[in-house]
Amino acid sequence: MSSGPFGPDGEEPADEETSSAADNVGSLSGGSVRPSAAERTWIHPAELPSTRVIAHPSPSAGTPRWIQVTLGVAATMLLLVGISFLSRSLPSSDSKITVLSASRLSQAPDSVAQTARAMTVLTVTSHTGAVRAPGIALVSRKIITTTTAIPTDALVYADDLQGHRVAAMNLHTDRTVGLTVLVFAVPVVRAVADVAAEPSQGGSTAVSLATGGATQPVRWSSAQISSIDALLNSKGHSIGSITGTSPLSDEADTVLTSNSGRVEAISSPSLATDAFLPASFASALSTQLIVAPTGTHGRLGIAGSTAREGGAKVVEVASDGPAAGILAPGDVIFGVDGHTVASAAEMVDAVYLEPAGSVLNLTVQRGHTISNRAVTLTPSP
Repeated sequence: MSSGPFGPDGEEPADEETSSAADNVGSLSGGSVRPSAAERTWIHPAELPSTRVIAHPSPSAGTPRWIQVTLGVAATMLLLVGISFLSRSLPSSDSKITVLSASRLSQAPDSVAQTARAMTVLTVTSHTGAVRAPGIALVSRKIITTTTAIPTDALVYADDLQGHRVAAMNLHTDRTVGLTVLVFAVPVVRAVADVAAEPSQGGSTAVSLATGGATQPVRWSSAQISSIDALLNSKGHSIGSITGTSPLSDEADTVLTSNSGRVEAISSPSLATDAFLPASFASALSTQLIVAPTGTHGRLGIAGSTAREGGAKVVEVASDGPAAGILAPGDVIFGVDGHTVASAAEMVDAVYLEPAGSVLNLTVQRGHTISNRAVTLTPSP
């Protein structure tokens, strides 16, 4: 006699895809057949239906009418409460974090599956021992970017497409934003996520890797982008970043992804709480670090926000910065070297990627007057 889809101990078979059809047939009442394990699909908590049909048995003929009415009212209220609970959207700050093994990514939403395939787990060996750290490919299959702090004397390994462990040839770190680039001789991930030039406003999905297990569990949660122009004026420099709330935002290499699976940003816990580096900036910085790992980054010495009409509105000018006496609070920068600047983050990121000593021609509006102002960048601390 078949034991149904569950084994003698009440557990499902280890390999769901190889379960036979006979093992998935149950003797449910009414002649219905229990769906096989392979046919059951994964459902995100936020995608639960807002209504459910609940069949109640008819009351017996001997039940008094007032009891029938009372039971009917109670059942209706219970159903309405259930519908109200299921239809509420999950708040981004305390959304449930779902864990899914990488071996079952095919059952995850496309946005999570695409992003997770671009992520990998690194083994970092140093004098303090060996630890595991996540990483993500933002440039190519041989280039892994991570915001996990890695000692400069560490040896870093990753698995290639055949499952063999290979060591990184080079390691370059930008300590200002806490981003490290690792260069491998062979591809170490199966796919590379697209990089979004501009992050979408509103909701996104935060995706992270749990590095403790051998199966590389994937974790994700909803995230809410509150600002894409937060300029962090710390230690005398300003970095354009995305501010987003998510239970995973304080974990290194958490990425914000759009519904289409495009990477919007990568977390930078060393920079600030709930801070994410725009993916376009992180990718450009990774490329720059490979070409000039010892180069210095330019500093303009301002902080600001995106102007209502577009461009970067100056809010603060550092007294010891290169823009002192040239720019003033209230100025709006909407051009750098003849290229239009649409937001403050775009302007600051572009400045940071320029080497120290570069002369930038800024198109500045002060009141009703538009002028070009030249500023020589100094090294970023």
